[in-house]
Amino acid sequence: MRVVHLTDRLSDRGGAQQHLLGVIEALREQGLEVFLAAGAHEGRADPRCPFQIVAGLDARARSPAPLDGLVGELVPDLIHVHTVVNPEV
Repeated sequence: MRVVHLTDRLSDRGGAQQHLLGVIEALREQGLEVFLAAGAHEGRADPRCPFQIVAGLDARARSPAPLDGLVGELVPDLIHVHTVVNPEV
């Protein structure tokens, strides 16, 4: 199974980001193919999976257009969306 995690930003300081990195590691240990796309990368966070910065992927984004190429290329079975700024986005 191929899983893509999306987050508006990734850093090595936040609890939500550390939780996400733990989820990614657990999924990889189960043999899943895991990818991560973030709107910004701060600090030294190491997602230990293929990682891509996607311009326009942040809490203010109102269009999925920045993801068109990534989703078309990876063809994920599951997309898990995480937001740090506002969980209702």
